[in-house]
Amino acid sequence: MQAGFYYDETIVQGLPGFGHLTYLDKPEKTYLLQFGSNILGTSDSCTIQIDRFMHNDRCFISRRHCTITVTFDKWIGQLRYQLQDGFIDSSTQQQQSSLNGTLLNGVLLQKNELIDVSIDGIISLGGADRFQLTHYCINPEMLNTYKIELAFNPDRTQ
Repeated sequence: MQAGFYYDETIVQGLPGFGHLTYLDKPEKTYLLQFGSNILGTSDSCTIQIDRFMHNDRCFISRRHCTITVTFDKWIGQLRYQLQDGFIDSSTQQQQSSLNGTLLNGVLLQKNELIDVSIDGIISLGGADRFQLTHYCINPEMLNTYKIELAFNPDRTQ
């Protein structure tokens, strides 16, 4: 029988970064992600304030457009990126959607849908502004130092 293991979540405290978004129309324009909830939009109150990119004198990015949540999956030892249209209003705990929608790899997210973003996934805000999500990959040698062996096999049945 093979022993189980997981990775200690404190590994995230020593990571130099958590991934970034690259604006595809201007690849020199990048936005750094932080661990936890990242609200993207044009508002000053957003975790990641996106520039007001104009298309025919119109901006398609909402003040609080979407949320990318970065977590650590202790079973595979990698960061996980989840995308949701809009944001959770802290005062009402209600989901607020963007005006023009959020797409992942060309597919429109539904209200309240939370979806994993694959490596180099393309996120479109309002259908006009596209960003590529670059994951931060944890070095396997570093990851092995945070490996915790389980004294029992959690999959074993009685």
